[in-house]
Amino acid sequence: MSIVYTYECERCFHIEEVSHGMHEDPLILCPKCEYIMSRIITKAPAGYVACKTLGSLADRNAARMSKEEKESITPSKEYNIKEIKRRLKDV
Repeated sequence: MSIVYTYECERCFHIEEVSHGMHEDPLILCPKCEYIMSRIITKAPAGYVACKTLGSLADRNAARMSKEEKESITPSKEYNIKEIKRRLKDV
């Protein structure tokens, strides 16, 4: 299965779309100056992330977590904000 990727020349900044397999990492040369082109990310696929902000994405993921999962990522009660700030100053 071929996917269309966008590449940009590292020298002249020419943009070119190239079709190749997902697991291929071909060496693409610029058709204008024959220098190496790098694959660039132009946009996420439509519908990939339905949330508008990082906060809403975190809220959505937290809503899907079980109680045990939430407890496993909750900071230990032995640390409080003052302790964390003190430790950061020591670094």
